[in-house]
Amino acid sequence: MNLVSVRLLLFETGIGNAVRHLAKFGFSDATLIRNGSLALGGGQASPLDMAQGYAILANGGHAVKPYIIDSIFGPAGEELFRTDPAIVCDRCVPDEQEQIREINSLPDPELVDPDLVDPELYLEQMADVVLSYQPDATDAPELFEGMNLAPQVITPQNAFLIQDMMRDVVRRGTGVRARRELGRSDLSGKTGTSKDRRDAWFGGFNADFAAVVWVGYDDDLPLGPREEGSRTALPIWIEFVRIALANMPEHQMAEPEGIVTVRIDRATGCPARFGQADTTFEVFRVGNVPDCEQLEEITDPFNDAAGIDPDPEDEEDQEEEADSLF
Repeated sequence: MNLVSVRLLLFETGIGNAVRHLAKFGFSDATLIRNGSLALGGGQASPLDMAQGYAILANGGHAVKPYIIDSIFGPAGEELFRTDPAIVCDRCVPDEQEQIREINSLPDPELVDPDLVDPELYLEQMADVVLSYQPDATDAPELFEGMNLAPQVITPQNAFLIQDMMRDVVRRGTGVRARRELGRSDLSGKTGTSKDRRDAWFGGFNADFAAVVWVGYDDDLPLGPREEGSRTALPIWIEFVRIALANMPEHQMAEPEGIVTVRIDRATGCPARFGQADTTFEVFRVGNVPDCEQLEEITDPFNDAAGIDPDPEDEEDQEEEADSLF
């Protein structure tokens, strides 16, 4: 079953492209191995590394780094150090397109004759809009000067599609136990089990938090039969989330611009015809809805005639890996 992922990496994405993309999530070179097992979770990544990566997916594509020490104080109570973590704040970035916003406007004090304005009425106007008027960096750039902003390393559309795909793991896949026990529909996640059941993982998130559970032995001994991500790590994650999100409303990323929803034929993956049965709705980036006329032209990914153009930097490595893996 996992060979599909390996083939996709070797013959479609290209190892070089995958490594360059994954590096944006903060993974070290020890994790980003340059062979086919990269598609199967090979390499060395800690739970903290994984939580950092999941956080980028959860927050819409911004790179945030974990920190352990928040502040240090001296014997007299003086602050010696305080960390300055990068924060995710889309409103803090000026809108380059200068889109027109519908805002309840207030009169500009510099343009109003004070003799013609009732001060109490003016205060009432301010009270009416104080909760709805939230200026961003385009309207009031001075409010956001000097902020340590987390850089956008993947597009919001990319993050949204991965969130949607991983939400299916919790809805009806190996993480379905989380939905059943927590009763939430805003959770995305992924189980993981290493070869010989030496590790069991579950990483999950919504738009407010990301958490990862790892179960294993320090000396890499097998956990035992039937010990897998969904059976061993997921229950721990559920008990943590039960407390962490207690009384918190559901919160998942809003659909960004540039996303379309299309009814898809489950059997072929092509856009469904009107009235067709056995279909499902899937989301795509604009311009990336499956074109079945082109798909029919692609035959075997191992056939040179398939027209697949691998990453030039990886072509030789891919040929060697294909021979050894298949």
